[in-house]
Amino acid sequence: MKSKEQIEKMVQEGKVTREQANMLLQALEESQARRKRILKNVFAAKNLGSKLKYLIITIVLLCVLIVIVNYNKFIVLEKAVEEARGNIGSVCQRRLDLIPNLVNIVKGYMRHENEVLMALTQARSDAQEVLRILKSKEDISGDDILQLGATQDMLTKSIKNIVALAESYPDIKASSNFLALQDQLEGTENRVNIARLRYNYTVRQYNQKIKTFPGNFLAKMCGFKSKAYFEADNEAFNAIKINF
Repeated sequence: MKSKEQIEKMVQEGKVTREQANMLLQALEESQARRKRILKNVFAAKNLGSKLKYLIITIVLLCVLIVIVNYNKFIVLEKAVEEARGNIGSVCQRRLDLIPNLVNIVKGYMRHENEVLMALTQARSDAQEVLRILKSKEDISGDDILQLGATQDMLTKSIKNIVALAESYPDIKASSNFLALQDQLEGTENRVNIARLRYNYTVRQYNQKIKTFPGNFLAKMCGFKSKAYFEADNEAFNAIKINF
């Protein structure tokens, strides 16, 4: 395509008429306008591509950040559940450790109550075995908790039987060791209940994280599963009142 100067020179030289020159100038202007539009569209496409690139990078980084934050939250909550479960194990173990003291105090007076004492000893042994198994597991199920609750319930009943029989023995009721053990048993039962409540509260936070967005997607990806609540049946963890 010729330039304006070239077209004007051709007019002066008589090679083209003025009308032809005007047509050539109009064609030249249209060509230049098209070229500008093409260049503008090219630059616009490049800018759009650049913006989309940065947008995609931003979205990816945001998704990665969300994953990292929620994953760390899961780890923190999982550790909290493990710690709370360990506290339950500790206070239950403390309770079991008091049983031999109770047996030693009363057996000298209850020489004819061997059956009751043996039942208490067996209940303690069963509870100790279940507690040992649960401590060895990385995660506990609802059945595990029911089993622990059942053995603790049997232990509670056996202790109550001993306490009920002690009513008939004035020497036991007057024993300072027995009275001290009373305080220790009641304090331990209270600590068990507090530890159980804290465990359930921590498990509730963990389970809510799993069931709500975006934690539910991450939980499926990383294999995080719901935890079982510590719901004991009957009165397995109720404080044993020893009142004379």
